[in-house]
Amino acid sequence: MSSTIRDVAAFSGVSPSTVSRVINNKGVISQKTQQKIYEAMQKLDYHPNSLAQSFAKGKAGAVLMVMDASYTLEYANTYFLQTMFAMETVFQEHGYSLVISSSREEGENSGILQIVYSKRADGLILPPATVNAKLLDSLEKAKIPFVVLGQPELGHQPYSWVDIDNAMGASQAVDHLIEQGYSRIAMVAGDQKAVFMQKRLAGYYEALERHELEQHKNFVIEYSDDTDAYRAEIAHLLANKRAPDAFICGDNVMAFHTLQAVKASGRRIPQDIGILTFDNYPLAEYTEPPLTAVEVDTFLMGQHAARILMDQISKSGSGEVVSLLPTSLNVRESTIKRG
Repeated sequence: MSSTIRDVAAFSGVSPSTVSRVINNKGVISQKTQQKIYEAMQKLDYHPNSLAQSFAKGKAGAVLMVMDASYTLEYANTYFLQTMFAMETVFQEHGYSLVISSSREEGENSGILQIVYSKRADGLILPPATVNAKLLDSLEKAKIPFVVLGQPELGHQPYSWVDIDNAMGASQAVDHLIEQGYSRIAMVAGDQKAVFMQKRLAGYYEALERHELEQHKNFVIEYSDDTDAYRAEIAHLLANKRAPDAFICGDNVMAFHTLQAVKASGRRIPQDIGILTFDNYPLAEYTEPPLTAVEVDTFLMGQHAARILMDQISKSGSGEVVSLLPTSLNVRESTIKRG
């Protein structure tokens, strides 16, 4: 049978309330008494109940990260794992646990609201898709700190959020390709309704306009999971007289199938066509030729989000914090047209 707080009190010759105050660091207890209690806990192998401690301190000691489970692919990648690991390291430094929950509910967010009302978490990390007026109102009333992991859909929002500067990444990609002598640059996009893709397209168009290059509607290609159909579409595009001479791809998978379609057309990479990808992992450096990549530091993104939330929880934060993290370019053979 495990020891109880009463056993510790009897062993050390104090009251159970004194033991409780020492465990929860409340009140003024002499150093001598504290030492007696700690020695008793050690000899009796007594371990405080963390849940009871949380109630005593008025804190849950946990941060909840909510995942929108309907977007499976967004979380089934190394970048998300890096973000999550970075957040966990920050939370552990502050004595908090990271708890992960999924939510498929639309509109009402009842699962999230139950957690808020039951105060099972001291703060929340939320994806943009879960944030709506009702949830924002509930979080404000309950005074629950939260940070959104991703840029909001519409302009300024009254909360803190962290994201990668996707517009900067696309602009850097276009600038690099133009420096290498490419001028007819296509963009292979995923879901164009996604905020991050809209930002990439905005950066792409801005850079083309800045360099006074023509914008072609058929140069923005929506990637299809039907890879045979996608490769056929690229082959058809390359058969035109005014075909693209470079492709910016939304991720490594898109870039790989684009590269294969370009090779099948008889074009040389990078001499005839340049290929550049967003995200370095997992294929970019292993393709033939290795792919130039826009680097996104998702570990840093996780750190920023966690630190902002910790500041809010400790009340040292100063209102809403918006953080757009810069991208960089990892240049490889797939775009080095000029030595």
